[in-house]
Amino acid sequence: MRWHKLLPGVLALLPLSVAQSCWRNTTCSGPTESAFSGPWEKNIFAPSSRTVNPEKLFLITQPDKTEEYSPFALHGNGSLVVYDFGKEVGGIVSVNFSSTGSGALGVAFTEAKNWIGEWSDSSNGGFKGPDGALYGNFTEAGSHYYVMPDKSLRGGFRYLTLFLITSDNSTIQIEDVNLEIGFQPTWSNLKAYQGYFHSNDDLLNKIWYTGAYTLQTNEVPTDTGRQIPAMAVGWANNCTLGPGDTIIVDGAKRDRAVWPGDMGIAVPSAFVSLGDLDSVKNALQVMYDTQNNSTGAFDESGPPLSQKDSDTYHMWTMVGTYNYMLFTNDSDFLERNWEGYQKAMDYIYGAELATWAGDSGDLSSTWTSRAEKLRQAINEYCWDDSYGAFKDNATDTTLHPQDANSMALLFGVVDADRAASISERLTDNWTPIGAVAPELPENISPFISSFEIQGHLTVGQPQRALELIRRSWGWYYNNANGTQSTVIEGYLQNGTFGYRSDRGYYYDTAYVSHSHGWSSGPTSALTNYIVGISVTSPLGATWRIAPQFVDLQSAEGGFTTSLGKFQAGWSKTDKGYTLDFTVPHGTQGNLTLPFVSAAKPSIKIDGTEISRGVQYANSTATVTQNSMTSPPISPPNPILDQPSNQGSSNHVLLIIRSAHFHRIPILLQTRLYIHLQSNPTQPNTTHKMPPIPPSLRAARAQWRTCAQHLHASTNPPKTRLYSTTRTLRSSTTASSTTTASSNPLRNARPIRSREQDLARSKRSMYISATGMIVCAIGMYGVIKADVFGLEQATPTSTTEGIDIENATTSNSSATKLDGPSTGFPTKPTLTHIKAADGTTDQVETGTSTIPHFPAVIHLPKWLESENPPASATDLPTQSGTGTGEGEGEEYHLLGLGIRTVSFLNFQVYVVGLYVAKEDLAELQSRLVRTAVHPPGKGTESVIDNEVGATAATSLVSMERDKLRELLLDAEKGEQAWDMLLRKDGLRTAFRVVPTRNTDFLHLRDGWVRGITGRAQKYNKESGGEFEGEEFGQAMGEFKGLFGGGQRKSVPKGQVLVLARGAKGQLDVLVQGGGSGKDAVPDRYLGRVKDERISRLVWMNYLAGKTVSSEGARQSVVDGIMGVVERPVGTV
Repeated sequence: MRWHKLLPGVLALLPLSVAQSCWRNTTCSGPTESAFSGPWEKNIFAPSSRTVNPEKLFLITQPDKTEEYSPFALHGNGSLVVYDFGKEVGGIVSVNFSSTGSGALGVAFTEAKNWIGEWSDSSNGGFKGPDGALYGNFTEAGSHYYVMPDKSLRGGFRYLTLFLITSDNSTIQIEDVNLEIGFQPTWSNLKAYQGYFHSNDDLLNKIWYTGAYTLQTNEVPTDTGRQIPAMAVGWANNCTLGPGDTIIVDGAKRDRAVWPGDMGIAVPSAFVSLGDLDSVKNALQVMYDTQNNSTGAFDESGPPLSQKDSDTYHMWTMVGTYNYMLFTNDSDFLERNWEGYQKAMDYIYGAELATWAGDSGDLSSTWTSRAEKLRQAINEYCWDDSYGAFKDNATDTTLHPQDANSMALLFGVVDADRAASISERLTDNWTPIGAVAPELPENISPFISSFEIQGHLTVGQPQRALELIRRSWGWYYNNANGTQSTVIEGYLQNGTFGYRSDRGYYYDTAYVSHSHGWSSGPTSALTNYIVGISVTSPLGATWRIAPQFVDLQSAEGGFTTSLGKFQAGWSKTDKGYTLDFTVPHGTQGNLTLPFVSAAKPSIKIDGTEISRGVQYANSTATVTQNSMTSPPISPPNPILDQPSNQGSSNHVLLIIRSAHFHRIPILLQTRLYIHLQSNPTQPNTTHKMPPIPPSLRAARAQWRTCAQHLHASTNPPKTRLYSTTRTLRSSTTASSTTTASSNPLRNARPIRSREQDLARSKRSMYISATGMIVCAIGMYGVIKADVFGLEQATPTSTTEGIDIENATTSNSSATKLDGPSTGFPTKPTLTHIKAADGTTDQVETGTSTIPHFPAVIHLPKWLESENPPASATDLPTQSGTGTGEGEGEEYHLLGLGIRTVSFLNFQVYVVGLYVAKEDLAELQSRLVRTAVHPPGKGTESVIDNEVGATAATSLVSMERDKLRELLLDAEKGEQAWDMLLRKDGLRTAFRVVPTRNTDFLHLRDGWVRGITGRAQKYNKESGGEFEGEEFGQAMGEFKGLFGGGQRKSVPKGQVLVLARGAKGQLDVLVQGGGSGKDAVPDRYLGRVKDERISRLVWMNYLAGKTVSSEGARQSVVDGIMGVVERPVGTV
């Protein structure tokens, strides 16, 4: 954190001085201009300068009412403003402002609109709560300049919140907010894309560029990795990730680490869009540098995270090596790491790589043979013929995962019939906003869906692919709460951002990354499959063009390698379509061109109809065209501009005509092979390329063909495999002549004897089960008949002026089970109604026996006195336990529920938790800080009002959800409630009203069992807090409160109040009720001073895996959500 006096002139020039700079002292090695200029450049989200300002600002209370970015004033403590950059950004923020006094400026960040406020969203991986904020103190009035620390670089955010903390009425005037972009550090021009895509569908165009921009934000300086181990509070991005100046990581905000699995999608998309592969090279190199030399295993992730033991991510490092070599032909990189690759090799991609590396051994055929055996085993053991797709493994599971089935299509594991079945079955998982992954229920993973769309495209189902792209990626792009510029890591099928909440992210929905490269699949898919242009050997020495039209009218795209530019485009016409492409000199390619009838098409190249030298066979037209010294003059190009650095002889226009043009069946195609060579009699020696044998070249041409053609090919294509399938079980069967060795541990009795034993056991089980059912029915009948006379003829009681409905039927000796016919409500809604006299709000309880609870009660003020009345003392009728408005201390209902017992859910009493009105602000303050720093190390000191942790006074919706999850958690919830209750100064009370006649001993025994059970549990965890003579004496005092003959009976409707005072003391009162001559005096049962007793009683209702009333706990937590959504002091 650096503070300086404002220098207006210097700062005004700052944006100009860095407009075309690279990150800090990084050497600029990226391109300075885009490779393809055109109208598509308006879709690029990257800023034109490395220093940017926000686009809009708004108040948190009016998030939909935005203003243009301009100076803004904050007045007084807690005031704040939110700045919207309009897209995902990341880097170092600086603020220029002036103040009228002293205080602190708070700075917080979030990618999604859901978490705007005084705390940043989550990124540090510690799952201890939000990342918090940065704070900068200013001690005097004047002008100030704040720059956030370099180690606190924020990798990804859209919204920036600035807020004021001050002890006086200071005001600050924010003059200017600047951000120094920290991603793609080696590029001076962030818009210099080396690839492009454009079609007549603007949504698809936007989605392509959101993927490209996401990858930009994921290419980061190598010294800005996330700190490991995770920080307890705050965040730091100052760890070394690998070699070089730039490296590709998984996400802009987090994890900011190399994850090879993510690169399986990210690298092909980066190649066709940005063209920056230096970041990929450094990411792969760090995986080789950290490889286990003895086993050959790659780490699951790069340093400093360095997670291990993942076969899947081990193979993704190898896939990444293949892709990097395919796009770059970096022979030095391959030579350096070839030994490591061989150690790690157990996958078929190595067959290609072994050939490119010129390996003199027989590795290529060996690895290909192994892959073929694996393909056969997968089909034999994992195919579910009854469902029409692959199972998750070779067992009898009914799980048919999205990932394995999608990859089976993409990597050619199946024949055409199974491919068609899988493609159709995958659509069973679709929802209006994307494909749910059965292996991760309720979650939608754009990463796995990226493989699915490529799988559909591979097997000739382009309409399904585009439909899924529009559903999933289109939904997020149009989501006003997202970044509207990048692609998200994942989300839930209910439309929330809670991806993997219960599978590793600890229900921290703010942890999800909203700029994650593994979700950028549509970027490469639209280029490689819809435009249809891709490279099939290193650098594009061989290439393929195979467009798929679907419902589009036109599409074009291109990318570059060191050989030159690759560009293709097509447009539908009334008679067919035109396709235009341009490729570098010295390359050769395979064109797979659809047509709609079996008739031979008319083919024109550069306006000249080709008839001689064309061979037709199996719906395939093959033409060989060599480059000419004086090429013919081409007609005006209707689709692509003629590149200046490409030879005109490589500019080919094809018109495929037919009688009509409808949706194109992929099975009817023409394959046009065009070989373009600078000199057909001499080899091309311009570029250093590995040798490509004729046999491999022939196989490669078919290897890139759609899966429907695999079964009809004369020369079978080379199989491409990738699978995450677990090890298969053998199905070896012993021969009939082999005798199994006897097992000495088995019973040697005859089979008939064992069968008799089983029959006897079954009969015994049937008899026992019948007896249990008869006993249960008998118990129910006894209770219904009330043979013990529990239902006494007592007059109808009144509570707080409300007549309690008589729950008995005409037969006064029978007890009616309360509640609706569908079952007892476990979470009654706090519906307020007016009392009969119109004085006191009442809340519905959900049971007809005690239908209402008062929203407000009054308890005697002397409860906080050191000298309360003697135990077992009758009190004046108007003593303040709730009989008169305005008498005593006012308490407000927080939540209520019904205590039930046994499997028949018999109702025992209604219980409600009340909080003293004067202590509501204290409760809210504790709750907010509990949400900021959940239980754990340092929690108590935060509650004591540490500087920086007390800026916020309420919680936004997602923060409230997090607090709810914490309070309801079986383990952490106990720690949270213990922390909330332990400290002095919070007065609460439980109001208990039986729904049937009972006695104090039964109530007491229930409370004592709860106290004893929790004390034993906590003693093991806290080192004996609830042991010793003093605690035993306190337990005796508690039991004594409920003893004595005259206090034994507790009729239905009797009101008991258990009050916990400011110092934790427990007081018990009984409200008499009635009026006139029937009035029964209130009674004070006594006090237990040891706060541990009341704390354990309260915990028995509020915390842990099992509570006395789950409905009460849920209702109390609901009430808490209402408390924390309002500023302190306004509840």
